[in-house]
Amino acid sequence: MTKKVTNKTLFKCAAAALLSAIAFGPVHAFEAKEAVTVKPGKGMSFKVGSKKAITYFNENSGHCDVTIMLSELNPVVGNSYQSASKVKVQLVPGKSTLVESADGKALRVSCNQDAKTMTIQNQKVKLTALTQ
Repeated sequence: MTKKVTNKTLFKCAAAALLSAIAFGPVHAFEAKEAVTVKPGKGMSFKVGSKKAITYFNENSGHCDVTIMLSELNPVVGNSYQSASKVKVQLVPGKSTLVESADGKALRVSCNQDAKTMTIQNQKVKLTALTQ
């Protein structure tokens, strides 16, 4: 008996593997000084201040479906693991989103023309005090 493997199943497996890499893998993230351009389905790992981010995208009807997974650079504290987060956004070509860390670092993710590539770049941001 054979079982058909769908794109959805492959996506779920890839997402699980990436989350495992964030939570349990050694830190191989780098801090991009220059913009990095990636193609659909190609994940990249970045250092964003005190955080580690893994990001990838898929083209979907002319948009970039972006997934960003965040964790601490060193996810193990004592005998426990720090939590990780996953953020999903849909960007139209020419638009970007900014993910900021509490220590003034950020990762800008931009959907390029026709959603065929995505550009990722580390940035510094000005921290502002939270007011009530």
